[in-house]
Amino acid sequence: MYLAVKNVTPLKGYMLLLVFENGEKRIFDVKPYLSLGKFSELKDENLFKAVQVKFDTIEWPNQLDLDPELLYKKSKETEEKREIVIPGEVTFAIIDGTTPIRAWREYKNIKMKDLAKKIDISSSYLSQIENEKRNPTIDTLKALAQALSIDVEMLI
Repeated sequence: MYLAVKNVTPLKGYMLLLVFENGEKRIFDVKPYLSLGKFSELKDENLFKAVQVKFDTIEWPNQLDLDPELLYKKSKETEEKREIVIPGEVTFAIIDGTTPIRAWREYKNIKMKDLAKKIDISSSYLSQIENEKRNPTIDTLKALAQALSIDVEMLI
């Protein structure tokens, strides 16, 4: 039996912070795979950062995925007190006045219409949320966080 991946956050140095269904946080190093076939496409940082949770594992827009059992076995435990690092691009965008939802969406290179469709809301509603004209429901925030593969706290 394997543990499903519930959240993924790309980190510097081609590392991924994974959260498994048991709540365990682990770090997976993608570097050893970057010279193997289709994995070499992940050297493009924008593609690498666009990783998302898909079903019970992770997947990139080029449809490359990894087995959740391999992710768990080859990843390393994180220190319990370790803080999640928010990428500089997201931090600077938020400092410049961009809402966290939009900052994360743009960081992950996801089009507004694609994100809206993924969580079954209209593009206009998502635009209103991103422009602070409407407040999202808690369920919408949770769906956005899951679709962006981040903790919901990062959107507040």
